[in-house]
Amino acid sequence: MRSRKPLLLPGVWLLALLHGACASGPTPSPALPSPDVVRLQAGDAIQLAIKDEPTLARDYPVVTDGTVLLPFVGLVKVAGQPFDDVVAQIRRAYERELTAPLVVLIPLMRVAVSGEVRAPGIFVVDPTFTWTDVLARVGGVLPTAARDRLVLVRAGQEYVLQRSGDATWPSLPVRSGDRLMVPRRSWFEDNFPVLLGSATSLLVATVTTLLLR
Repeated sequence: MRSRKPLLLPGVWLLALLHGACASGPTPSPALPSPDVVRLQAGDAIQLAIKDEPTLARDYPVVTDGTVLLPFVGLVKVAGQPFDDVVAQIRRAYERELTAPLVVLIPLMRVAVSGEVRAPGIFVVDPTFTWTDVLARVGGVLPTAARDRLVLVRAGQEYVLQRSGDATWPSLPVRSGDRLMVPRRSWFEDNFPVLLGSATSLLVATVTTLLLR
């Protein structure tokens, strides 16, 4: 007796195709390393404040050779060094120039955001910022953004930022030179609800036709 081939419904094929596309997910990326200590580079800045010296309070840029020019103490090499070491070095320099100075130094790091956000660009932030904060600062992502495939470029390495629980993005601290790319959703992702509805309708119509034969 000849065995019958299983009946392959068009709706089932389409639903299987949709399921396979949804299950593929983003391409795995290397594990994001634990945040390193803060290190400045050219293009960043240092915010300086000294008690009883209001005229000195402002942001001082880190220039191309990795130094910063500070009042009274001159050029200080800061690029690539742990910022805690930079703070200690600058405080010692001011202690030689001023009487018992109270010196406050805050690193300002340049980062970039591109892609499907409301206000892409280059921004200067302090180490208290996370990437969630930066995205809020640029007005959030657009409805067309692929929220599960945000790509962080750090030190030349790309990392895909995954959702964490109920959070849209992990509260990942920024580092100097970071660049966040927010890609656009694919055509399939934009039209998935319509495709799913069509597949369901086609499946129901096919089953109904078979039952009425």
